Amino acid sequence: MFDNLMNMFHHKFMKKFLPFLVCILTILSCSRKMGFEKKRLPRVKTYLNYLKDEYGRYVFLNGINVGNSGKFPQNEDPCFLYGGKCSFNTGKERPVYTGKLFPSGEIDKHLKQLKDLGFNLIRLVMMWEGIQPDSPDRFDEEYLDYIEYIVKKANEHNIYVLLDMHQDLFSRHLLVYFQNLRDLPEEVLKSFGSSFLIPPELISTFLALIPFPVGYNDAVRGDGAPRWAVKAIMPEKDMDSPYWGYPKLLGKLINPTPEFMDAVTRVIKKFTGIDFEFPEGLSDILKSLSPTGYPYDITQTTDFLPWTSWGLNGALSIDLQRSFAAFFAGRTVYPNLKPDGVRNIQDYLQDAYTRAWVEVARRVKDYPNVIGYDIFNEPLGFYLILTIASAYLEIGTIDGVKNFINTIFYYPDYPEFASDVITLLTALNLLPEDNSDDTKRKWGFEFANLVGLMGINYGFERNYLKPYYERVGKAILNVDPDAIIWIEPPIGLDLSQLFGAGESAFQINMTRPEGIAHVVYAPHWYPDIYPFPGFNMPPRDFTPEEVRFRDYLPSIKNVIAKSTHFLGNIPVVLGEFGTYFDYGGIKNARSNGYMVAKEILDNNFEALEMLFLSRIIWGWSYEVTDERGDGWNGEHISVIENGKPRGETAYSRPDAGFISGKPVHTHFYSPHHYFDPEKGIVNPEREFELWFESKESDAPTEIFIPYEIHYPEGFYVWITDGYVVYDHPNRKLYYYPTADEPGHIHRIRIRPPLSQKENIGWAYFFKENTMVTGNPIWNPEEWK
Repeated sequence: MFDNLMNMFHHKFMKKFLPFLVCILTILSCSRKMGFEKKRLPRVKTYLNYLKDEYGRYVFLNGINVGNSGKFPQNEDPCFLYGGKCSFNTGKERPVYTGKLFPSGEIDKHLKQLKDLGFNLIRLVMMWEGIQPDSPDRFDEEYLDYIEYIVKKANEHNIYVLLDMHQDLFSRHLLVYFQNLRDLPEEVLKSFGSSFLIPPELISTFLALIPFPVGYNDAVRGDGAPRWAVKAIMPEKDMDSPYWGYPKLLGKLINPTPEFMDAVTRVIKKFTGIDFEFPEGLSDILKSLSPTGYPYDITQTTDFLPWTSWGLNGALSIDLQRSFAAFFAGRTVYPNLKPDGVRNIQDYLQDAYTRAWVEVARRVKDYPNVIGYDIFNEPLGFYLILTIASAYLEIGTIDGVKNFINTIFYYPDYPEFASDVITLLTALNLLPEDNSDDTKRKWGFEFANLVGLMGINYGFERNYLKPYYERVGKAILNVDPDAIIWIEPPIGLDLSQLFGAGESAFQINMTRPEGIAHVVYAPHWYPDIYPFPGFNMPPRDFTPEEVRFRDYLPSIKNVIAKSTHFLGNIPVVLGEFGTYFDYGGIKNARSNGYMVAKEILDNNFEALEMLFLSRIIWGWSYEVTDERGDGWNGEHISVIENGKPRGETAYSRPDAGFISGKPVHTHFYSPHHYFDPEKGIVNPEREFELWFESKESDAPTEIFIPYEIHYPEGFYVWITDGYVVYDHPNRKLYYYPTADEPGHIHRIRIRPPLSQKENIGWAYFFKENTMVTGNPIWNPEEWK
């Protein structure tokens, strides 16, 4: 089609006038265009519920999280470095995070690739442990240099950076090793199950806990806080124990009580329907496999469990809930816990964390591409298991704890709720056996305040998270007065993500942090990705048809609703979303071209475009393998594999990063878009449209063009007014609107050549560096 088009113009007057026209338009616009190209990225501020640059343009962020590779240091990976078998106590080594996010000498290559895919922002994952690895008073200057270097290089590539002090499950020193059975043939699994007298349906679950035949080969772990912080929170723990990271539940299996065995039996029956009897002799077999042949004490390990959906530890780990409670509410929950003999644990930790942020801000504050500081990733706001365990240690009887649970939760249609909770916690070894002083010490409740624990379950977000954001945010502002502070909601009993914004008995929402001029709300949302609860669970498995028509718009609206309901209508950016790429298993997913992942991503992007909502997809990692995913907790979520994009037809899309007027509408119909058939109408595949109201800036609207992915045949452009310039080397289309009357709706449409489709009214056609001008129709109602 393009050849025919060019021949038509070639044989008419365009052959004579086209070069002159191109030259004139290029000269006319280059001074304006190149001014923006040569200058630094414009600084960004918040304006009402928008982001705007210094030229008055509205800013639209299409970002990517970078990424899982930065969650663990170069010199410590519990399984990678030792031939697949986990080695113990590597956590005592001084961690080296420098060079981990991007391999040395390759940062330009990777940033260019991200830019070519259309990402104009990276959310840069940093580790608190990387900044203060040894103590709260010492900084790793090399790591701080590295963070600044990444920001500097991103600025050279015209990419914004959101600094993210990341954490998941609080710290990498909170972990649990397990036996990943992915490589074992089914007949071997059945043989092991027979040896341990375990029903076939439960083999994967039980064997996950057993270091057999050669020791554990995988781990579920956190990231974020340094070792000294964990030790300060849990002084009773022996983090040098050879059992550190062994499943606490295995210790109970080695030395089970009748109550424990009964609880395990009942839980399995309730949740699986399997009539299970605790095998005789199982504890003796397990005892023979432990390093010293004896049961280990709960002070010698964590209470993490190897949930394939690793986030379940947030709901079911006392150690994890202790960590967050100490960090955010230590004065209330642990009033007498003072690691340095002077400051409460809350101040001890928050003082150090704040100093870490201040050091980062000092390094990066002068770079114009720094778009903000994401203070704390996914803070935990769920403390019920911690509270129930504390209540048992105070009350001392199961019946008393049941009454306590019924006081918190009362379900008239579920009278067995309290009993079932007690049974589940007993089966998972999450309830103490007695309430002696020694048990309180071993379980970490020596300094706990039950009344305080009960209190943080109510209004955590407003009473603890908001003051924390204010404290850290103001410290950053002292260094970087122009800083934008990004805040996130807690992970916990907040049901607004499912049912819309509103206060419940537990979730008393925070209001806008005070004393901070520029604030962005950045919630996260991951629908339809997590494996079902359990150990060694396979990835979810969908057919493309099963997910193709899912509408994520209502759920995303619920996720972002707090901005208008409670936070004063501040700007919103979806800080994380995305999907796994291993549905049905990584090899199966790869063989079908990652179709399920593409459909889920396309549905997400279409919903986000309907809302005109800036977004940051998770994520990017350079070290993807079939066995370990992105390198952290087995997640296959990177959009890059072996250095090449995967699923890019869904997420690499045209978008307007800077808009000269108020955004009204945008859409892109990717190859995965569903078109309802209309008689006589050719589907407008790969069509992009942008509408915006009025002209508020003389600077151009800038649109990224994913040329190789969606427009290798070239593309047509329709506009309602003004003119455009296409910069092919940078895949950037500049739209200069001219109509200046208030309320005018400027529209621009982009389409590729389509077979059986006559295009009428277009203003330009571009193929690489060649431009053809058409006969524009300024009225979009007449565009075809």
